[in-house]
Amino acid sequence: MGSVHVRLGYNEAVASKKDVLLSEMSLLNIMKHMKSYKTLRKKDLILRNKIKKELATIRTTISKIEMEFPKDIEIPKDLEEEEEMMEEEEEILPKKSSKKSKKTKKKDSIEEELKAIKEKLARLG
Repeated sequence: MGSVHVRLGYNEAVASKKDVLLSEMSLLNIMKHMKSYKTLRKKDLILRNKIKKELATIRTTISKIEMEFPKDIEIPKDLEEEEEMMEEEEEILPKKSSKKSKKTKKKDSIEEELKAIKEKLARLG
Protein backbone atom coordinates (compact mmCIF):
# COMPACT_ATOMS: atom_id res chain seq x y z
CA MET A 1 0.00 0.00 0.00
CA GLY A 2 1.40 3.35 -0.92
CA SER A 3 1.65 6.34 1.27
CA VAL A 4 -0.93 9.04 1.02
CA HIS A 5 -0.06 12.66 1.42
CA VAL A 6 -2.64 15.15 2.54
CA ARG A 7 -2.08 18.80 2.19
CA LEU A 8 -3.31 20.91 5.12
CA GLY A 9 -3.67 24.59 5.26
CA TYR A 10 -1.77 26.58 7.85
CA ASN A 11 -4.89 27.20 9.98
CA GLU A 12 -5.86 23.52 9.88
CA ALA A 13 -2.33 22.47 10.87
CA VAL A 14 -2.29 24.89 13.79
CA ALA A 15 -5.77 23.75 14.93
CA SER A 16 -4.82 20.06 14.77
CA LYS A 17 -1.55 20.78 16.61
CA LYS A 18 -3.57 22.56 19.34
CA ASP A 19 -5.93 19.60 19.54
CA VAL A 20 -3.05 17.16 19.94
CA LEU A 21 -1.46 19.34 22.63
CA LEU A 22 -4.78 19.71 24.46
CA SER A 23 -5.25 15.93 24.34
CA GLU A 24 -1.77 15.41 25.78
CA MET A 25 -2.52 17.96 28.48
CA SER A 26 -5.77 16.28 29.45
CA LEU A 27 -4.05 12.87 29.53
CA LEU A 28 -1.36 14.27 31.81
CA ASN A 29 -4.04 15.76 34.07
CA ILE A 30 -5.81 12.40 34.19
CA MET A 31 -2.53 10.70 35.12
CA LYS A 32 -1.95 13.29 37.85
CA HIS A 33 -5.46 12.73 39.25
CA MET A 34 -5.00 8.96 39.15
CA LYS A 35 -1.74 9.28 41.07
CA SER A 36 -3.33 11.45 43.74
CA TYR A 37 -6.28 9.03 43.91
CA LYS A 38 -3.90 6.14 44.53
CA THR A 39 -2.15 7.96 47.37
CA LEU A 40 -5.46 9.01 48.91
CA ARG A 41 -6.78 5.48 48.58
CA LYS A 42 -3.68 4.11 50.35
CA LYS A 43 -4.14 6.61 53.17
CA ASP A 44 -7.80 5.66 53.39
CA LEU A 45 -6.99 1.96 53.65
CA ILE A 46 -4.35 2.64 56.31
CA LEU A 47 -6.83 4.67 58.36
CA ARG A 48 -9.51 2.03 57.95
CA ASN A 49 -7.13 -0.65 59.20
CA LYS A 50 -6.22 1.52 62.19
CA ILE A 51 -9.88 2.01 63.02
CA LYS A 52 -10.52 -1.71 62.62
CA LYS A 53 -7.68 -2.55 65.01
CA GLU A 54 -8.81 0.04 67.53
CA LEU A 55 -12.37 -1.30 67.41
CA ALA A 56 -11.05 -4.80 68.00
CA THR A 57 -9.08 -3.66 71.05
CA ILE A 58 -12.11 -1.76 72.33
CA ARG A 59 -14.25 -4.88 71.94
CA THR A 60 -11.74 -6.98 73.85
CA THR A 61 -11.50 -4.43 76.66
CA ILE A 62 -15.30 -4.26 76.86
CA SER A 63 -15.52 -8.04 77.06
CA LYS A 64 -12.83 -8.06 79.77
CA ILE A 65 -14.72 -5.42 81.72
CA GLU A 66 -17.95 -7.40 81.37
CA MET A 67 -16.19 -10.49 82.70
CA GLU A 68 -15.06 -8.54 85.76
CA PHE A 69 -18.60 -7.55 86.67
CA PRO A 70 -20.27 -9.86 89.15
CA LYS A 71 -22.83 -12.09 87.53
CA ASP A 72 -24.93 -13.25 90.46
CA ILE A 73 -25.37 -10.68 93.17
CA GLU A 74 -26.95 -11.64 96.45
CA ILE A 75 -29.56 -9.12 97.48
CA PRO A 76 -29.32 -8.17 101.15
CA LYS A 77 -32.31 -9.10 103.27
CA ASP A 78 -33.21 -5.46 103.84
CA LEU A 79 -33.63 -4.92 100.14
CA GLU A 80 -35.63 -8.12 99.73
CA GLU A 81 -37.99 -7.02 102.50
CA GLU A 82 -38.30 -3.60 100.90
CA GLU A 83 -39.17 -5.15 97.57
CA GLU A 84 -41.80 -7.36 99.21
CA MET A 85 -43.31 -4.31 100.91
CA MET A 86 -43.38 -2.42 97.61
CA GLU A 87 -45.10 -5.36 95.93
CA GLU A 88 -47.68 -5.57 98.74
CA GLU A 89 -48.35 -1.83 98.45
CA GLU A 90 -48.88 -2.21 94.73
CA GLU A 91 -51.37 -5.01 95.33
CA ILE A 92 -53.25 -3.03 97.97
CA LEU A 93 -53.46 0.21 96.00
CA PRO A 94 -56.29 0.27 93.48
CA LYS A 95 -55.02 -0.09 89.99
CA LYS A 96 -55.27 3.03 87.87
CA SER A 97 -56.90 2.98 84.49
CA SER A 98 -54.74 1.64 81.72
CA LYS A 99 -55.33 4.73 79.62
CA LYS A 100 -51.91 6.09 80.58
CA SER A 101 -49.44 6.14 77.80
CA LYS A 102 -46.22 4.19 77.93
CA LYS A 103 -44.24 7.38 78.47
CA THR A 104 -46.11 8.29 81.64
CA LYS A 105 -45.74 4.73 82.93
CA LYS A 106 -42.01 4.85 82.34
CA LYS A 107 -41.86 8.27 83.95
CA ASP A 108 -43.78 6.99 86.98
CA SER A 109 -41.51 3.97 87.34
CA ILE A 110 -38.45 6.19 87.13
CA GLU A 111 -39.92 8.49 89.76
CA GLU A 112 -40.67 5.51 92.00
CA GLU A 113 -37.10 4.30 91.64
CA LEU A 114 -35.83 7.77 92.48
CA LYS A 115 -38.02 7.90 95.58
CA ALA A 116 -36.78 4.48 96.69
CA ILE A 117 -33.18 5.55 96.23
CA LYS A 118 -33.79 8.77 98.17
CA GLU A 119 -35.34 6.75 101.01
CA LYS A 120 -32.34 4.43 101.08
CA LEU A 121 -29.98 7.40 101.14
CA ALA A 122 -31.97 8.95 103.99
CA ARG A 123 -31.72 5.71 105.97
CA LEU A 124 -27.98 5.48 105.37
CA GLY A 125 -27.25 9.15 105.92
